[in-house]
Amino acid sequence: MDREAELDAVVEAFGRAWTDGAWDEYIALYADEVVFEFPSPPLTGRWTGAEAVEHRDRWRAMFETSRLTTTGENLRLHDGPWVVSCNRGEGILRGKPCTGLLTTVLHRVDARGRIVEYREFLGGLTEPVAQGVSDNSRLPRDAMHAPSTNPLSAPLSAAAPTAAPTPAAPARSGAATPWRR
Repeated sequence: MDREAELDAVVEAFGRAWTDGAWDEYIALYADEVVFEFPSPPLTGRWTGAEAVEHRDRWRAMFETSRLTTTGENLRLHDGPWVVSCNRGEGILRGKPCTGLLTTVLHRVDARGRIVEYREFLGGLTEPVAQGVSDNSRLPRDAMHAPSTNPLSAPLSAAAPTAAPTPAAPARSGAATPWRR
């Protein structure tokens, strides 16, 4: 499998977790040593090692019964070991319908195809839930786009590039992913 296909397989597994509940398949892609970063309460922070696994598992438990019923990818970028996916969707979160979900997820994948770092930005799935709102379009603009209290400027790990991928990287835009419903 070529490198881009390997990175795409991670994004597709992530999508199946959200649309079909295939969380075991997605979580199995994680390496034993991982960095996990999440921008929104109650999991705001950046962790490594055993703490990262604990927080990733709490994140999974929070959303394991949630499903995206409609989703699409706005943009996918590949940059070395990183794949970035910007998505939109709607679905059921904690038993309530949610629309206008926006999220940007970064995965860093090692040479064995294992996820060694997870970062989520925008918090489209958690910010509204934390604020008791099930429709992002009803949130004030500053609530959806305000910087997180998490210092997202933390440097990437030594094995990663010094900056997140830029739009200059090869991109696939406007096409729906295979996991779109």
